[in-house]
Amino acid sequence: MDVLRPPRNLGSKARAQNCALPYCTTDLVLPVDADTILAPEISIWAIQRDNGGCPGTIDSNSCSGIKQPTWAFSHIFDGYTR
Repeated sequence: MDVLRPPRNLGSKARAQNCALPYCTTDLVLPVDADTILAPEISIWAIQRDNGGCPGTIDSNSCSGIKQPTWAFSHIFDGYTR
């Protein structure tokens, strides 16, 4: 895993993530912010989207829009939560 940090505070999470995008060369990118890293528990934003029910769909509130098994992103944290 590579951790990419902007050279200075860019004022928002979205700007920081956009700053890192040119360096991403894999199909799967998981943005994590300091709130997530430093929090006492791990949580997933928009858990209802963690499924592959609509590959190719853009901006859906009910699926990720990519081809993936159900709970693919949530299972990344299995070792931390069990």
